[in-house]
Amino acid sequence: RIAAGLGRPTEAQRLLGEARRGFAERDMWYDVALADLEIAPFLLAEGSTDEVKAMATELVEAFRKRGVRPEAEKALQLFKDAADKEEATAELAGKVLRYLFRAEHQPELAFAA
Repeated sequence: RIAAGLGRPTEAQRLLGEARRGFAERDMWYDVALADLEIAPFLLAEGSTDEVKAMATELVEAFRKRGVRPEAEKALQLFKDAADKEEATAELAGKVLRYLFRAEHQPELAFAA
């Protein structure tokens, strides 16, 4: 995040990718989802819509497989649907990311699109 804030998107994407791989190696799937949603705006800016679609599909499947709260799945499904239509935006990725951050500690929190 700091690298992105300093205007170094390539470095930010690389560091987020490293963090994501570390989370995946430790089976920290929720943190993988958060990292993916942090990476998504960079991919969207590059026009890598196929990669965003694949990422969104994996996230929805991971949350379904683990029986995560329906509201969290709903938020990710919204992002996936937008990605499938090539309408996903950095703003939407950020909205879903912020929701998942909060919902991790507030299970009763509803997602507002």
